[in-house]
Amino acid sequence: MFKVSENAMSSDFIVLDIWTYKIKVLICNINEGNLTLLWSAEVPQAKSDIADWEIVNLSGVSNTIKKAILKAWENLSEIPDDIVVCFNSQYLIYNFIGMNYLREDKNSPIKMSEIDDMIKKVEYKSIEKIKTKAESRVGIIDCEMKLITTSITSISIDWQRFSNPVWFTGKNIRFNLINVFAPVSKYNIFSSLIRNLNKNLISIIPIPISLPKLVESSPFVNDQNLFIDFGYSKTTVILQDKSEILGFNVINFWWSLLEEQFKNDLNLSYFEIREIMLSPDINYEKHKKIFDDFFNVLFDAIFIAIFDIAQNAVFRNIFLSWSSVTDLVKTKLKDFFNNKDFNKIKIYDPVIEENTFKDLDKFSFASTVSAAKAWIEIFDSKKDPIAKILRYIIYRYE
Repeated sequence: MFKVSENAMSSDFIVLDIWTYKIKVLICNINEGNLTLLWSAEVPQAKSDIADWEIVNLSGVSNTIKKAILKAWENLSEIPDDIVVCFNSQYLIYNFIGMNYLREDKNSPIKMSEIDDMIKKVEYKSIEKIKTKAESRVGIIDCEMKLITTSITSISIDWQRFSNPVWFTGKNIRFNLINVFAPVSKYNIFSSLIRNLNKNLISIIPIPISLPKLVESSPFVNDQNLFIDFGYSKTTVILQDKSEILGFNVINFWWSLLEEQFKNDLNLSYFEIREIMLSPDINYEKHKKIFDDFFNVLFDAIFIAIFDIAQNAVFRNIFLSWSSVTDLVKTKLKDFFNNKDFNKIKIYDPVIEENTFKDLDKFSFASTVSAAKAWIEIFDSKKDPIAKILRYIIYRYE
């Protein structure tokens, strides 16, 4: 069951983003709710540590993480002990669940402990509901799933919606949540990596939950938004409406598929292919057919993923992230949606505060920054449990 941990946390912390292609690290500080970037680093992954875009050498990846943290730390007096990890996988499964809760004493003020008890009952129901979905999505019978994040999407008392129900009175409480699960085996890989670092694992945060946090303080927060995060081996699609996540899908390819197409069609070395892919705008005309075939497959998959989330999906803004989001990718994506009669949408770069993260590549560090912003809520909820209700999100930590 989710409960607020009593462990003390430092205001300095590490955000770890384990990509197939690179390890990314942010070292940040939080002071009176304000986030400060102290240092950042990225270190390439060894290809031998990854197979089929999954971690196969824990020791090798652990050593790369240590190098990235040391590189980020080189101008600081000490390395923080608390660490938050970005998590993404095609095996992530979510489940929406709602519950009506009748209170015994409608005149007594609602306390945080009562909210915890309500969520405990909903969690048990959610675990039962995802068993069938796990078999179809993960493809493993009797796959043991772990609940890694619970996010409150709405809560009301006697049919009146509240942002913070604590200390109000009432009889009927209705709340809706999105629960995110991952196979225990995948979760254990990440927790083992952190144990090897001798750090305090504060939370493993799924990117589909953290990424929309980038627009929380922007004019886009109440719009209908689509987030597309291009990872080397994964493409994550997240649909949001009026600050609530409607759902997400993780597609199991991105640049990795294009790399395979180049290998199959051209007699080039890995490094020659890499050079072409790192500058797609320059190399597009020379390899137009390969690029166009790739974009057709990718964008069709994204389109299917969107309408798998919501059959009548509507969105005004698309936010893109990853280091290879070039003008070519934006143009091709815009043309694709125009041909699907989505001609009023606008495509944006990630919304990242320039004054705080001015030296970062906003495309490649978008998910890492979003996890840092999520950490503010974790930190605040340690000092004030009501904060996690005020911000409509709950993180589970060990």
